[in-house]
Amino acid sequence: MMNSNVCTANQKNYNQAMEYVNLTLERDTATKADNLLFLKFMIDSIGRDIETDTLLYYVYNANDNAPVGNRVFPHTIYLENGDEIQLFSDHFEKRKIDLATEVVIAQPWRKPSVSKVYDLLSSIDRNGFKYDYRNHRGTFYPYMNITIVSQGHHSISCSHYLKKGAINVNVYDIERLTGKVAYGSISARDLVSLKNSLLKLPAVKDLIKDCTSPIINEIYNQMDTLDDIAKLIDDAIIDDPPLTLKDGGIIKSTFNDEVNKLRTASTEGKNWVIGVEAREREATGIKNLKVGYNKVFGYYIEVSKSNVGMVPDRYIRKQTLTTGERYITEELKEIENTILGAQDKVVNLETEIFNKVREDVAKEIKRLQQSSNAVAKLDVLCAFAEIADKNNYIMPDVDDSDEIIIKDGRHPVVEELIPAGCFVPNDTTLNEADDRVNIITGPNMAGKSTYMRQVALIVLLAQIGSFVPASYAKIGIVDRIFTRVGASDDLSTGQSTFMVEMNEVANIVSNATRKSLLILDEIGRGTSTFDGLSIAWSVIEYIANNEKIGARTLFATHYHELTELEGKVPGVKNYCIAVKEKGEDVAIKEFRKHLAAYSKNLPNSSNFRVRVNAIDDKKELENAIDEYFAPFV
Repeated sequence: MMNSNVCTANQKNYNQAMEYVNLTLERDTATKADNLLFLKFMIDSIGRDIETDTLLYYVYNANDNAPVGNRVFPHTIYLENGDEIQLFSDHFEKRKIDLATEVVIAQPWRKPSVSKVYDLLSSIDRNGFKYDYRNHRGTFYPYMNITIVSQGHHSISCSHYLKKGAINVNVYDIERLTGKVAYGSISARDLVSLKNSLLKLPAVKDLIKDCTSPIINEIYNQMDTLDDIAKLIDDAIIDDPPLTLKDGGIIKSTFNDEVNKLRTASTEGKNWVIGVEAREREATGIKNLKVGYNKVFGYYIEVSKSNVGMVPDRYIRKQTLTTGERYITEELKEIENTILGAQDKVVNLETEIFNKVREDVAKEIKRLQQSSNAVAKLDVLCAFAEIADKNNYIMPDVDDSDEIIIKDGRHPVVEELIPAGCFVPNDTTLNEADDRVNIITGPNMAGKSTYMRQVALIVLLAQIGSFVPASYAKIGIVDRIFTRVGASDDLSTGQSTFMVEMNEVANIVSNATRKSLLILDEIGRGTSTFDGLSIAWSVIEYIANNEKIGARTLFATHYHELTELEGKVPGVKNYCIAVKEKGEDVAIKEFRKHLAAYSKNLPNSSNFRVRVNAIDDKKELENAIDEYFAPFV
């Protein structure tokens, strides 16, 4: 169940640990100390790897370490009113995560290069881990005490493995912490996290006080800095509390005198007893007086028989011995009551105080939610502004028309994943008159799906108030965006790929309106060619009919027969994705890559690879391959 690609050294550690296990088990004289030593060795050698591997299983795909959807940890909360809350933001305080002790999930490399791994391990081991805020980033989830690394996977994985270094991560999710307050499940650490977020609110509010934008002014007026709540938590809870209440040590000694007294008693009780003994010897003049303890009488003062006459009246006789007498005093009983069970008492008192603090915070739940919503809105606007400035987005014209006109549109995600300047922008024209349905054709990997998704994303960005990746955009508001993209079955409910596809298409044609935007990719691919073509043809005719739906639609297909609909069905246009070959032929590059692997251990393979690397003609390359491999077939 565990994925063991975290580090190339894992297997070595595991083998060493297993060898030690066998040696320990074979010894008849193995002691408790041996077993404890064995346990420590196991934890030190493979414990960190197991911890990481186990957690990775739930975060990443167990086969190739690829992220699974939004992973199991959400980054965005969607509220009923339509607001989005980004759980973590650069505007909030940074938390330092110790890579040696804390739980860190750093997605490992897909196919680790041994030399690269060893270089990183040796470098960090020799020179230590060097934190770079530009290249080392993580997200801290306070409710699980887990950090997920978003940048610097390789070096952070190695540093985590070597237990060296620290990184800064972004904290905060006021909305989620507020929810835990409301349900009475918030922990001390969560309260400290909430406090640290609230302490940043005055600075955030001050930053926007001079803005003239109406929406920013609204956020400014909505944002309550909650100074009283932050002060209450700061006064009561220590900065780094333990995980659970039963561990104690959560409430600051300065917050409650009784807590301070009990805590002092539990830690300094022995010194108190020594002090009582010294004071009583001086007060009574009995040099051999001593303070003792047993489970029956508790703390007592013991005086020898020869000194019984010097005992003051305030002493209360408790027990007579052959060698002397035992007494108690009011002071000693008070100390005893304070010391005995002081730890239990302080934990119970801390729990009571913590619950009271939690209840006081819960009384301000509406204020917390209000400020959380304000911060969320501001965070979204800041994100919009930052991405628009960074990637040269433009402000779209958004109206209630039926037109979607985009000039030089770009996919906001894809353009970030390829080298700068390599993305080829495209135009889009959709309306209810002549361009209702655009049929998109072209070869595989030509960019049909990317193009359609980019249009949907640009429309969505425009309608949520963001600038868009284009040189010009006029967006007529859509009521909904329907998509039918990808091919997958649902075996759990007995649905084939074709059945899933047809159900989704049926849902779209049943619910789409003239104001909708439809993105349909390869309708009919899940069945035979003629049946699929017939279905796709019928769907286009139905959607394009103004009396039926008449929705603005992008329809990608490999059925080139559908291009005949242009001119036959009003509002249908055909567009073809053109592909331009650039640089070295892709097929030849792939040939050479695989030849290097397949011929590696064959005779004269190095000479063969030198020869084929000099051939650019496909036919000539094929002849050279046939000639070389003929003796081995």
